[in-house]
Amino acid sequence: MNIKQFISIFETACPEILAMPKDPIGLQIGDLNRPVASVLVTLDVRPEVVKEAIEKKVDVIFSHHPLIFHPIKQLDFSNPNDKMIADLIKHNITVYSAHTNLDIVPGGMNDWFCEKLELSNVEILHPTKQLNRYDISLKVAPASVERVYEELEELDFPVRCSLNEEAFEWTSWVDEQEIQWLQTTISEAYLEDMSHWVHKLQHHADLVFNVTKDYFSSQNFGLGRVGELPFDMAIDQFLAYMTDKMGWQDFRLVEGQTVPNTIKKIAILAGDGGNFYNDVYNKSADLFITGDLYYHTSHDIMELPFYAVDPGHYMEHIITEKLVDWFKQQTELLEINFIPSQINTDPFKFRK
Repeated sequence: MNIKQFISIFETACPEILAMPKDPIGLQIGDLNRPVASVLVTLDVRPEVVKEAIEKKVDVIFSHHPLIFHPIKQLDFSNPNDKMIADLIKHNITVYSAHTNLDIVPGGMNDWFCEKLELSNVEILHPTKQLNRYDISLKVAPASVERVYEELEELDFPVRCSLNEEAFEWTSWVDEQEIQWLQTTISEAYLEDMSHWVHKLQHHADLVFNVTKDYFSSQNFGLGRVGELPFDMAIDQFLAYMTDKMGWQDFRLVEGQTVPNTIKKIAILAGDGGNFYNDVYNKSADLFITGDLYYHTSHDIMELPFYAVDPGHYMEHIITEKLVDWFKQQTELLEINFIPSQINTDPFKFRK
């Protein structure tokens, strides 16, 4: 398998169309046509991470934060930040980054935190994109029913626009003419797959295929999540619970003027999410978890009826655990060795 094929598997589940505008995701440096045997997964691409990649002889560094955020005007190899680019080229290491598309995709960055905190009734905090949904109906002649059901048992589309497993739920009924009807609803992401499957099936079965746009529902995507804890907690109890679940030892706490007595509804936006505090307010959350809270933003939050917890941007290093697990679950990638980076790229040291 080459790097392009490997990336294609990831982008089927987490496509670039989900990313925020102007986010410099995707290939950062390298040759997609080279073969891939090992991949280092990291939050950041820093000189220490590049050194780790060289020592472990990996073919690809897969990062959350892009290596190149702004156009490069010059490369001064006496500067360690520029020299690491030379080292990547010298050792034929390709760098690929999935940033806000990984934040937004279902089953991605923000859902990982919801899983860790055991949140339920999870919904999107800040909507960013919608895909249409379509009603699919199959009208199957009696002689073809058995063949169609056999094909349905084998139906296995690649999962699109989600890191979660997807399954189609079909309903069926028989009309007065003994005609079998099958119906399901799909995202437009699967429309081409479904059309191809049905047209292929029509060579062997007598059926009519109908597609109707569903004007009352859509597949929604967005930044951040809002969900409910397993039970109500006092603030100190929640902070202990959060520390146990997430392993965060150091964090900043912003306390609003009229905070709730107990914590139940949690909003999470991984990374730099302070600007979305009004979304948190509109969702009636009791507590907001995000990184990089600014001084003046925190003043604004103090006037609102919820707590805010800032564990730092490095909260996103969860990628080294969760994305490696996801890669290993993809059967097409079994021949590739996925390595979580052991480098702590958090630039901050906390002193008591």
